[in-house]
Amino acid sequence: MEDLIYVDELEFDDEEDTMVLSQSQRKIIWEEKQRNFDINSVLQQFSLKKELFIIHKEEDIHNFYDIEDKILGEGSFGVVRRGADKDTGEIRAIKSIKKSRIRSKTRLLNELSTLKTLDHPNIVKLFEVYEDSESIHLVMEYCSGGELFDQILGQ
Repeated sequence: MEDLIYVDELEFDDEEDTMVLSQSQRKIIWEEKQRNFDINSVLQQFSLKKELFIIHKEEDIHNFYDIEDKILGEGSFGVVRRGADKDTGEIRAIKSIKKSRIRSKTRLLNELSTLKTLDHPNIVKLFEVYEDSESIHLVMEYCSGGELFDQILGQ
């Protein structure tokens, strides 16, 4: 019970309108704060946004990823292939969009900006964006379950 500070042990400075704590009382309070220190509450005070870590590089994606020839999916604007990061070996889905098929680059960049901010277990994650003279390549989370549309039809 010696860690408790009783009210009758506190001094009050009427002129300053503050409490005056002895050195031993301050030490007890400091020790209690150390015991109750929660890194999560400290980290919540900082605002690190996911989009700060998503890189848009104007470089050849093949310098960073080994991309398979096999097409996993195809849409009206591009194709999706499986790729492996040359440094880490991480498997990613690489969506390549031909610039010639893009009607509005501003709209695409706005959509990418939105995608960069999303972080939800049910939404595919965007990791990097590469741009070369012909295409924009989105490096995304690889989901091995196949086409979502096919899964929906199968139910």
